[in-house]
Amino acid sequence: MLNQCNFYRTHQSYLVSIDKIEYIESDNYMKSYNVKLHHCNHKITLSRHKFTALKNLIERHF
Repeated sequence: MLNQCNFYRTHQSYLVSIDKIEYIESDNYMKSYNVKLHHCNHKITLSRHKFTALKNLIERHF
């Protein structure tokens, strides 16, 4: 239901708005990725298995 509203589940514990993503960076220590959101000091975990799907979604959205 939220896919139509530009939300994406980056990890089991996180649901983010595609419009609020500032950048995605690799986390070499955890072998995964982190998502930085606009106006937020915390980084959100992105499962390495979901990176490609999120990247494709962002490319289609913007």
